[in-house]
Amino acid sequence: MIAALNLLIGFILIIKNKVFENLSTIACFLIIILMAFYVAEIVSFRWNQLTEKEKNKFTTFGEFKKNMSKIIEALKLGLGNFQNYFNFDKFSKNNENINKKKWVRNDKSDNIKP
Repeated sequence: MIAALNLLIGFILIIKNKVFENLSTIACFLIIILMAFYVAEIVSFRWNQLTEKEKNKFTTFGEFKKNMSKIIEALKLGLGNFQNYFNFDKFSKNNENINKKKWVRNDKSDNIKP
């Protein structure tokens, strides 16, 4: 099924390139379906690798709530770091923690005579 969908997407992209202009929406729709199949296959494969104890643990509400809180915390951390990349006001702020450069003199270079 998945291989046939890959082949169909390939044919559509080749035909679109040569003949038609409006087949890109069909190709995008088929790619989305294909990605859904891939995600479902990965999830089912990993679910089947779990032991019965782990499967029962995932089906409880407490474990679900704990996992969701971890996901939300990770998203907040990721979005916070993402905002720091686009924070243009950080140059205007005076940061007290910035170390000032200090001149370090090498004693050996003082004895060199030109």
